Amino acid sequence: MNKWQVAQDNLWQKVLNERKIKEKELQFLKSYIYMIKCNITKEIYIGSSYSEMKKRLSDHKSDMKGAMGLLQCERSYRTSAKVLFHNDYQHIKIEDYPCRSSQELQARETLWILKARSIEGLVLVNKRLPLAIDTDDYSVLPEFSF
Repeated sequence: MNKWQVAQDNLWQKVLNERKIKEKELQFLKSYIYMIKCNITKEIYIGSSYSEMKKRLSDHKSDMKGAMGLLQCERSYRTSAKVLFHNDYQHIKIEDYPCRSSQELQARETLWILKARSIEGLVLVNKRLPLAIDTDDYSVLPEFSF
């Protein structure tokens, strides 16, 4: 390969990398916060995604089945399985949250989890926070009735 071809390949690689970064940023514009609520136990799981809601719920179900050994591929246990186990649940979008990065989305999800934890009588199954944040100012969140 001559110098011209190497330079052309490098330029093309740079363009592809920039395009990938832009595509990654664009997918976060479709982000949202959701909850899954068991109608029997009233337990709640809060999550975030930029995938379609139907796809994200399917992923949760696959994780649960995999953790139970019902799939050929093994999956680790996710706390969302607790609210899906009885197969009687609601999957609800809490808010659309277009953002630019995973960290922004995780910060918003964390804020919703902290807000839910502050509500007396609410049984939240989320064990870990997606991101460590030091605020309890929920005034930035829209009104939502769990």
